[in-house]
Amino acid sequence: MKAYRITENPLHEGKIFWVSIIAWGLVIAGAVAAIPGISKYFNGSSFTLTELSGLGSYLQGAVQSLWTLASFLFIYVAFLGQKQQTRLQAEQFALEQAQQKVDLDNQAKQFQLQQDSIKLQSFEASFFQLLQLHNQLVSEMEAGSAQVRHGRDCFVRYQGALNAKFAKLYSDRLMPPLNWTLEQERTAIIKYYLVVYKENQSKLGHYFRTLYHIIKFVKDSEYDYKTQRRYTSLVRAQLSAPELTILFYNGICPHGEKFKPLIEEFGLLEHLDKASLVIGGPNHEDFYEQQAYH
Repeated sequence: MKAYRITENPLHEGKIFWVSIIAWGLVIAGAVAAIPGISKYFNGSSFTLTELSGLGSYLQGAVQSLWTLASFLFIYVAFLGQKQQTRLQAEQFALEQAQQKVDLDNQAKQFQLQQDSIKLQSFEASFFQLLQLHNQLVSEMEAGSAQVRHGRDCFVRYQGALNAKFAKLYSDRLMPPLNWTLEQERTAIIKYYLVVYKENQSKLGHYFRTLYHIIKFVKDSEYDYKTQRRYTSLVRAQLSAPELTILFYNGICPHGEKFKPLIEEFGLLEHLDKASLVIGGPNHEDFYEQQAYH
């Protein structure tokens, strides 16, 4: 912040001082010059008209010029003093204006900080409420009939069912063509994943819609990517290994096309156990951009 202060002008102050000295010197010189005349025309008791006339003529010639010059210098000193006072008043006014501007800037910054704090509190309140809602949804999930699994253990059951379906994929690879393209692999995997998804659509559909809206909520916020990544990392930390596997396959399906770019942008598959993916054929990691794993 720039510092403002009223500055003295030594040159100006010196000019006033020396002009005043000269003016008073002229006054004294005039007074000294008047003494011989007064002594000459003063008879000791009073002045006669003739003496007064002579004294006046003497003073006019010897003193008037000195005192006239002194008067001019006193006027000049008064002018310099007024000019100095005007300058000081102007600087004082500028100082007050500058201080008001600094105060207004500080108030604006403080207000902006308060607004940012309120926005962050509102964002975090909504974010953690959504995250709590999602965790509550997961805790209420059930899977299986003979041996019911609850909460995140349901995804162990979903992953087991998915692996059982993928066993058919291995047998399909033994049939021509043996060298499948990545797109052929993707089509086959989606086919078998959708069987498991449809069997549990009421649970998985709600699960992925909620998870998608949490990430989308962060994405649509006004914060920079680094801040957004910090919040999405909190979401990612909630996901178990089986959840990440199911998320991987759900993202490559048609109903996951909106979610897939967010998975890649925020690296939601960073902790994916790649050994849980279908083995064989082209590299299935290529279904996603590498950013999804970082």
